Amino acid sequence: GPAIVSINHYAKMRQGCRFVSMSMKDSVYTAVYEGSGKAFAIVWTPENAPRQASLLPKGDLTTDMFGNRIERKDAAISQNPVYVWVLTMRPSPKRQRLLARN
Repeated sequence: GPAIVSINHYAKMRQGCRFVSMSMKDSVYTAVYEGSGKAFAIVWTPENAPRQASLLPKGDLTTDMFGNRIERKDAAISQNPVYVWVLTMRPSPKRQRLLARN
């Protein structure tokens, strides 16, 4: 069913990535992952009323929880997670300094 497809998509996206952070603002949750030169955020709300797409973080690609590409302007933040991708990622200056030390 749909749950198996969405769990499979999540597992594929997580390959080679690590959890970075979780935040919540205005009942919108954002979990951030990075690794292998990519980063993505999973965005959702537990509320029944969908939130505006303008609350999504900036990114190169937006997909639904099944991996289907959706236009950012058409995305609704709801109980169904939205994935926002940054496809070419450079580490932050702080992270670059930490990597240079190791």
